Order: sequence, then C-alpha cells, then structure tokens
Amino acid sequence: MPGKKKPATAGGQPKRRITRVIYIRPFPTKASTRRLARRGGVKRLGGGVYDDMQKKIRGFVEETTRLAVTYMDHARRKTVRADDVVHALKRSGHVLYGY
Repeated sequence: MPGKKKPATAGGQPKRRITRVIYIRPFPTKASTRRLARRGGVKRLGGGVYDDMQKKIRGFVEETTRLAVTYMDHARRKTVRADDVVHALKRSGHVLYGY
C-alpha cells in the first residue's frame, strides 16, 4: 500500500541505540567560576583555586548530564526535559525544589 511505511528494522530485530558522546565546551571559564564563587559568598579567590574548582564543576555537570540522559533513554525520548535533570539531581543527593 502506498501510504504505509516499513518498520525501522527488518526481521524483528531490536532497533540499535546510538551511543551519544557528551562534549562540553571549555566550561567553566575563569569568569564564570568567579561568578559562581561570588554567588556562594566568596570575596577573593587565589590563582590556584580556579583549576580545582573547574574540575569539580565539570565533573558535577558531566555526572548530572549522564544521569539525565539515562532517564531520557529509559523514557525513549530524544530530548532531555527538566524532569530528567531534577530526577538526576535527586539521585545524586541534590534535591531541587520548585519543579
């Protein structure tokens, strides 16, 4: 029939999932690290602190993103929603209220 399409896979094989590579641009910059520290109440930052803070921030963002993508894959969606991030934060022990 002209209006029907074939299934994505032939022979009943499961559809292959694409492995996603998470790439985060050079984040956080020195300025954004300083802004985060200011929001946390820090007045002055030493020069050697930036590298350590950037590693911790990047690790936190990568872990949260990985968990959010896991929730997205489980729901068979292609878009990460705010609920995925909230659940990922809750799983890692950081409860976010208001969502």
